[in-house]
Amino acid sequence: MHLYQKPNGSWVAVVQHDGQRRKITAKTKRAAQFAAAQALIELGDRPPTDPTIEELLALWFDAADLSITYRTDAGRVAEKLPATFTARPLSAVTPLVIAALYKTLERDGWTVHRIRRAHTVLSSAYSFAMSMEITDRNPFAAARKPAPPGRKVQPPTREQVGRLLAADGKLGLFLTVAATIGARRGETVALQWADVQPEGIVIRRSLSYAPGHGVVATAGKTGSKGWRTVAIDPTLIAELRAERARQIAETVAMDGSGIPLWIFSDDAGQTPWRPDHPSRLFRQLRDRLGTSILIITHDLGVIADVADRVVVMYAGRVVESADVDQLFAGPQHHYTAGLLSASPTPGRHAGTERLKEIPGLVPVLRTQPDACTFADRCPAADAQCREKAPPLAASGQPPSESGRQALSPEVVARIR
Repeated sequence: MHLYQKPNGSWVAVVQHDGQRRKITAKTKRAAQFAAAQALIELGDRPPTDPTIEELLALWFDAADLSITYRTDAGRVAEKLPATFTARPLSAVTPLVIAALYKTLERDGWTVHRIRRAHTVLSSAYSFAMSMEITDRNPFAAARKPAPPGRKVQPPTREQVGRLLAADGKLGLFLTVAATIGARRGETVALQWADVQPEGIVIRRSLSYAPGHGVVATAGKTGSKGWRTVAIDPTLIAELRAERARQIAETVAMDGSGIPLWIFSDDAGQTPWRPDHPSRLFRQLRDRLGTSILIITHDLGVIADVADRVVVMYAGRVVESADVDQLFAGPQHHYTAGLLSASPTPGRHAGTERLKEIPGLVPVLRTQPDACTFADRCPAADAQCREKAPPLAASGQPPSESGRQALSPEVVARIR
């Protein structure tokens, strides 16, 4: 199933089975998904009445509309699940079986954070099965999700920040360059030495990574957020010169062949970092130094790689807060959903389909009304949204996430 939204706001689902293809258009995403499921059944692609967990996960990955970031992370979790569990039929999974699974994963060395990810992945797959009428229950909603290890989070001291940057010199240089030029993660790791010009750094390409495809370079966009030149100060120029000298010395020490090409590289500039490499360094340093990291970013890839919990803000106000897995699997606010829709997913390729954009403009902060600041850009806004700001309240979706903060149930009902 391929699902996308048209510029006019309607949703299109394309399904194919046994050489037959159907295209369905509906007003809402949920309606398009339901119609597509019905079309698949009419074409003869009937899901098994009681599939195994392995079969359900394969169906979920194939038919559900998942972001590439969430799909990749969920795939990593799913492939490590014990075969004795994934061979079970859906009807044989109970809260007691789930508790036994988590004990097994813990004995196998899984961290609590990773077990919680598995819980979210499996619960989302079951919710998908319910929407497809394969099953009428989700045992993970009643199962107890492992609690994260309790620890008091303290802001890092200046000394800890210094140790963080000094622990890996390349990471420190990466952060300095990224902060100076304001580039995205993929644009920063894509910088080559030829991009360092007397007038500044030229941002002209971006790197992305997807399983099965590896690292792919794409040309930068045009305009202020695309191909551009950003001036840099003498201090950064000196740091870059030192890094280039280090790469040249490393090349000479190895075999003397090759010219350093990439600024951020672990083999003397011959191959670039993967876009998620800085995130992995963050996680390693976080664990090694025993400190927390607060990241403020629009890069959903960084959030998925590093964060445990996410707070989404719009126009200076908190609109949603949730565990990172649950936020990607089921956003409750239209702004969060808009951010996720603007991220590439499998099947959406440059030049063939435009990513969904959030219409309208960000409001002027000094003139914010006492109402929902996203109302003018929200496709589900009504008169009530423009009169009073909806309060934050514990979400009822899903039941196991009782501590999640999202919009009140009444608002959630209106935007769905």
